[in-house]
Formats: sequence, structure tokens, C-alpha cells
Amino acid sequence: MADYFKELGLESSASYAEFSRQCEQQLKDLQRSFVFDKDESALKRIDLITKIRDEITSQEVLSRYAEGLEKNKKDNALMAKTIGLLFVGAIVGTWGIIGLSKLSRDIKPDKIGAFTACQELVRMRLKAPSTADFASYSESTVIEDDRYFRVTSYVDAQNAFGAKLRNRWVCHVQAKKETWQLIDLEFPAL
Repeated sequence: MADYFKELGLESSASYAEFSRQCEQQLKDLQRSFVFDKDESALKRIDLITKIRDEITSQEVLSRYAEGLEKNKKDNALMAKTIGLLFVGAIVGTWGIIGLSKLSRDIKPDKIGAFTACQELVRMRLKAPSTADFASYSESTVIEDDRYFRVTSYVDAQNAFGAKLRNRWVCHVQAKKETWQLIDLEFPAL
């Protein structure tokens, strides 16, 4: 096939669009040559260029079809991954909701439960919660009034600059049927 390209003056390494343009130009030139010059060899060359053009076109169509199939495979793989991640996310989210609701139902409207709930509420507001060292229950004050609790305590934790500071806190919570409700949380100055 490369010999035909040379013989016809076509570039075998040209892109499909360039090759198609070259073929069309050669065909126009040869048709003019045949019509005006009655050149019989031009007719053979027209047939040859037409066959080559048709073969290259069919190869290009097959190549583009194969590229399309490959793209579809990649798109399908991406879609499968996305669906898988959504499925895993849904399972983890459901598990988290079930776990949280179970923890919420297991609350005990007592002083220790209020103390623990307040520690978690304070931890959520710290800059570096993993560095938190809370005062023990015996070092804290917990006052109960019906289902309302007032917890006063402190926590040693790092601030935004990495210095460990003691923060006093006062937390007001209410025991609801299945959860603790925050009424107020203060960090009064020393």
C-alpha cells in the first residue's frame, strides 16, 4: 500500500483529514486530465485512488469505532466506580445514622451522662481536639434541676499557635427522650 501512496504522490503518514483532502485534489486533477486530454492512464489512477481512499476511509471508520468503544469502556468503568462509591457512602452514612441514633437512645439523664455530653460539645469547639485533657468528674461541678444540668469544668488543650492552655467552661444541657440538647456553652475568662 505504501508503494501506491508514493506512486500517486500521497503522504502515507498524513492525518485522515489531510489524506482525504489529498485524494480529492488528486481525483479532481486526474478527472480534468482524463476529460481534456483523454489520458487513459488517468482513468486507471482514478480507480486506484478511489480504491485506496475507500479502504483508508473504512480503516478510519473502524479506528474511530474502536476509539469509541474504548471511550465507552472508560466511561462505563468511571460510572461503575462512581456508583460503587455512592453505594459505599450510603452504607457508611446509614451505619453512622443507626450508630448515632443508638447512642442517642442509650442516654441516661444523670449527672455523669450530662458531664460526658458536655465534654463532647466542648471538644467539638476546640482548635486541636486531639490534644484535649479534660478535668475528671471529681474535679468538676455538675448541678441537676429536673432534666436540666449545669456542668462547670476545664480542659487543657492546644490553641491555634500550639500552646497548651487551660480553658474553663460552663455547659447547660437538657435531657430529652433520646438525646442531649445544648442550652448554652460558655468559656468564661479566668
